Amino acid sequence: MKKLSDKKNWIISFLFAGIVLAFITLFFNFTLIDSQMQILSPYLDNTVGWDMYYYNGDEKTSLTPRELFETQNEVYYLSRTLSESEQQTGITTIKLNYTNPCALFLDDVLFYTNIPNLTGEIGALDFPQETFAVPFAGENITVTLPPDYVGKVLTLASMNVEYSGLPMIFLSSIALDRTEVTAAVNRIIIPAAALAIAALLLIGLWFYTGISGKWNFSILLLLLAALVQTFYYLRNLGYYLPNNQLFDIPMLGLGRPLFVYMPMIYLWLQMDKYRKIYAPLLLIPAFFTTLFEYLGLLGVDVWDLIYLSWKLLIPELILLIIFSVLEMRDENSVFKIFVPALSITAVCVCGLYIGSALFSDGFYTSYINSMFAQLFTLIIPNIIINWTGTLLFLFCMLISFIELIRRSINFQTEIQALSLKNQLAYDNLRLMNQSSEELAKMRHNVLHHFNILSDLNQQGETLLVADYLKQITNDSEKILPMRICEQPIVNAIVVSALERAKKAGIDMTYQINLPAELSIKDVDLCNYLMNLLDNAIDAAAMLPINQRWIKLTMHVRANYLYIEAENSRTGEVLHDAKGNIISSKGKNHGYGMKTMLDIARRYHSDLQVDILPDRFAVQTALLLLIDQNSD
Repeated sequence: MKKLSDKKNWIISFLFAGIVLAFITLFFNFTLIDSQMQILSPYLDNTVGWDMYYYNGDEKTSLTPRELFETQNEVYYLSRTLSESEQQTGITTIKLNYTNPCALFLDDVLFYTNIPNLTGEIGALDFPQETFAVPFAGENITVTLPPDYVGKVLTLASMNVEYSGLPMIFLSSIALDRTEVTAAVNRIIIPAAALAIAALLLIGLWFYTGISGKWNFSILLLLLAALVQTFYYLRNLGYYLPNNQLFDIPMLGLGRPLFVYMPMIYLWLQMDKYRKIYAPLLLIPAFFTTLFEYLGLLGVDVWDLIYLSWKLLIPELILLIIFSVLEMRDENSVFKIFVPALSITAVCVCGLYIGSALFSDGFYTSYINSMFAQLFTLIIPNIIINWTGTLLFLFCMLISFIELIRRSINFQTEIQALSLKNQLAYDNLRLMNQSSEELAKMRHNVLHHFNILSDLNQQGETLLVADYLKQITNDSEKILPMRICEQPIVNAIVVSALERAKKAGIDMTYQINLPAELSIKDVDLCNYLMNLLDNAIDAAAMLPINQRWIKLTMHVRANYLYIEAENSRTGEVLHDAKGNIISSKGKNHGYGMKTMLDIARRYHSDLQVDILPDRFAVQTALLLLIDQNSD
């Protein structure tokens, strides 16, 4: 039954992870574009199809990209023929990311320049010196190409004035530009909005923990990570108001390290056994990474240290996983959520990687490849950093909400247990009053009984004396005992069961030897014993009156609480297709055995059920002195 329950839990977990992954994939797609602008910018060792040259008088002299890079105050030209394939991909514009004077020609016909009153033709251009005073601030230049550009020669004329360099040239379209702008904004706005919503939820969650009577200050770590990362994204958007100094707060520039390390510190605070060992392995790298990032914001040249600190992120994650697994093995409830969630996510990512390669265009396969390729380059692995922070943050939020739900359920369970204990106390008081009344009656009749017995004895009626004594004994046995054992919960439940058995005509006997305190939760002890005795009473009550009996045994041996109940039975014991015992009472019944089994396994035990022709026995041994937080 446990294996089937675990299988069901894993199926539900994978289903939930799949839904989350589907939502992330859906919104992630809004940050991508189906096609990209065509990059025609030359490199130092690659002309990218351009014919590069300059004119020395009437003589045309070729240039290499490196020579062009080093030219200064000299007009140079780049020419290439525009093909039909470019028109088929929807190219309608040419974009220049430019800070220098320039002019564009199509088949030697000027159709754009950023120099007023420019005259001349290719090979005889002269950019007036007075135009150099025009501040070229690096704005992007977008020029619409004539509709009949296919087969014509595109020529760019320019001059390096303020510094040497290579021109940045792109072929694009208005629609593609809009799509790229939208995707770029979505890459910032979607995560920023999601994190802002998460921050609001965390604020509400934190206040709820306070209302519940126990402030959970570790949630503030996640709240700080969410808020800082929200404004970190908005800061990168470049949206500034003249009178708004919010984005100038230095801490907002620390969004990257805080977003990664705050969830890791949150997990560290949830550790029990390995917290001290893991502390320096986490806190020292977190401190120095954040310090280096802050110094970088202040203009200190610490790029090498920042690069090195982020390269150590993978070993830090491996250590986190190792200690998380160790905590899970020690029954830490937080890591019993975190480790499976991490495992399920890894399986889903592998499935996405393989599925994209086999059944799609391979985009996600290439994306994941490029993400891990950053580990082997001389750049900071921003993609890995962002996804690491995002996943850790999601896992920690999930843990926070599950722990809140668990705490709420435990609170409700404790309320139910308290209500049950109150009911048991009320029943015990009622039975005590009833027994007191019966004892008072017997005490009142004792002298009368003695007189009758004395008279019968004087008359020599020994048989009548024996019958009379037997009747008095039977009447006294009908008075319920009020003290079964030292343990109050067991005492109350067994006394209540004795009353029910008495009313049902069941001979119930017991052998109970327990201390006053047991390291088992009251609610678990109540649920187990009440279900056990309810089932026994119901089964025995189905037999003829002279065949009804129950025997209960409870004692503690070697840190185990042994519980056994035997009862007479008749009829067939029903089982389902999986071999589990089911109730003969019909629908909405039969949960008693499952509840008992769950409680037994919670205390590292199981149920042993013996079914004989005339009797039914259930026994278990619950482990005492266990960590009460493990459930």
